[in-house]
Amino acid sequence: MPELYKTVEFYLLQKVRNKITGVEGVITAYAIYATGCIHYAVNRVGLDKDGKPFEVTWNDALYLEAVAPAPEARDKERSGGPSDDPPSGL
Repeated sequence: MPELYKTVEFYLLQKVRNKITGVEGVITAYAIYATGCIHYAVNRVGLDKDGKPFEVTWNDALYLEAVAPAPEARDKERSGGPSDDPPSGL
């Protein structure tokens, strides 16, 4: 497999810290570019001085470190979506 398809280092909902700025947050998205760079969207928890949510920042993987381990996968039981047993009486 080409180097371009390397695996991600962090996972969705994992808490991370930017090594340069010290800002901590939770990963809510990631992008893998054709050049091989992987960037992560980090949402800071809380509100800024004006009472608004912090803006999402995109960070290169090289600048991030894990603060907590990746969350465990959710229970395999379905929580929504198409049903194998649709409601009757409609």
